Amino acid sequence: MTVHYIFPVGGSPWLTSSEETVVDSSEISTIFSDTDHISLSLLFQAAVSYASEELDVTFICQKPLVTLPKTVHGMPQPDAKTIGTVKFLYLSTVEELTEYCSSVHLKTVLPDILIVSDFHHYLSEGHSSVGEHTAARLLALILDAFCYIKKKKNLSNHALLMSCNSSIKWISSVAKKINYAVLKLTENEFKESHLEWSKQNKHYLLKFVSEEQLFLKHLTVKEA
Repeated sequence: MTVHYIFPVGGSPWLTSSEETVVDSSEISTIFSDTDHISLSLLFQAAVSYASEELDVTFICQKPLVTLPKTVHGMPQPDAKTIGTVKFLYLSTVEELTEYCSSVHLKTVLPDILIVSDFHHYLSEGHSSVGEHTAARLLALILDAFCYIKKKKNLSNHALLMSCNSSIKWISSVAKKINYAVLKLTENEFKESHLEWSKQNKHYLLKFVSEEQLFLKHLTVKEA
């Protein structure tokens, strides 16, 4: 499950919740955030955690990372070996992203984990923005590529994880219609961030703070 690979949830000594909490998240998820640098850190931590289990990770972004994003305290940390197994794929345009997804079936080496950072950049290139229909087609294409990978590799541990800026108001509803789980990420003036999602009639609220690393503070689960 995606959240287990980002935060040390479920019996963690860093979790202040007094109860043992079972976290249920999806293998196909999109994080919607108004703070791109934090969502990037969450995606990066997921990549490192999956790679530490010797899973093949492809991390799609528009350009190389200038510095390494923050990691999560209590989770696997990046080292030369782990980072070396993450394939960073730099696709600068929506055409390049489309070409990658369309040609997945021709590739001899496929990832176990597919991560797409800052999806909103592909929706607003230059001074123009794509509409809901075009965005839905692109999301469906990425999902189709992931489903092909999952079927072809026939392994139990696969994940598709994306991030998107919440300034595009309609994109979350479009993602839900195509069966992406939606996780909402917000940050308050005290640098405390909240990650919220719902699944199987339960609502999850995970709180963390950003310092040198991201520190998990609290997780609550309520009936939706």
